[in-house]
Amino acid sequence: MKFLEDAIRDWSTRVWVISEYNIAKKKNNLKYWFIQLSNPYIGKLSFFNFDFTNPALSSSVVKKRQFCCTTSPRDPHPVDFLFHEMIIKQLSTQTFLEMMLKSKASRNQDRFYAILPQSKYKDKVNQVSHWEINTMMSVKLKLFEIMDTQDKWNLFFLSGRSGSSNTFEVPPTFVASDICWDQFGQFVEDQPCNFDTNGINGSSAITLHHNHDLHLYYLQLVPKEYYVLPKDHMDDFDLARMISQHQKMLFNHLKLDKHCLIDFVCLHQYNVKGIPKGMNNRYDELNIVKLIGSFKENKWTLCCIPWADGTKGPKDRYNNDDYGTVFNIY
Repeated sequence: MKFLEDAIRDWSTRVWVISEYNIAKKKNNLKYWFIQLSNPYIGKLSFFNFDFTNPALSSSVVKKRQFCCTTSPRDPHPVDFLFHEMIIKQLSTQTFLEMMLKSKASRNQDRFYAILPQSKYKDKVNQVSHWEINTMMSVKLKLFEIMDTQDKWNLFFLSGRSGSSNTFEVPPTFVASDICWDQFGQFVEDQPCNFDTNGINGSSAITLHHNHDLHLYYLQLVPKEYYVLPKDHMDDFDLARMISQHQKMLFNHLKLDKHCLIDFVCLHQYNVKGIPKGMNNRYDELNIVKLIGSFKENKWTLCCIPWADGTKGPKDRYNNDDYGTVFNIY
């Protein structure tokens, strides 16, 4: 059964296959077969049929899903259940970001040609030929440009997670070379966001820009709230060493004044104060991004510092309801 799972997973992550089964999804008419099962002694068997509206064992799969990822090599569920769980995930419940970034493509440009028509961004497909998409870096930068606020916010926090491949030493630090998808289920959408969902004066809470003097892209973020490490606690976390590790990024790439005051900031994906009591510990530990930079020059880069992990670390909370504080993150 594991072999069949791998076959389905390999097939269903190809960008043009994603396009095909999303077309089949509209008519709920998808049939598949494994060539490896063909045998002249078995006789003629019908194709397997995947029902998008009511997949086999779908109710059991939904019950198993929890906030935290529970998949492990010792999963107690039978193999047929795990197979159906996998195929439902691959064919029916993948998000736009998963289809765009987890898929396989011979040309990165094909990700947009194949998947945009199946998404809420289908009106952008006629622009793809002008985008000069060559690398995965260019794919992610373009996504930060064309997606809505919710999707951009999710991609930013996925890239900033400690589980993703990000050294934070090469700009742009908000683009991870490899995202930790195992934890993607922890990015839920039923809790209050840490940005204005109605738009700030008609604009987005997260936008992509280019600094022509530095020749660098940066994201401009406007959170509802943020946390700052108190100055009298900096020695507790050996942050002088952290500043030294990011010296090249801060002073060479971002051209910060070497005498400016360095600050450490923690951004939450969700509005912590709006999350029901008893749940905020899990959100606080899992859905945060940490920044190092300067308020005076408004230049920031992602970093990995221990003080922001959990809810008990020393943090000064700042309310940004007037959206007066903007973070330029390189």
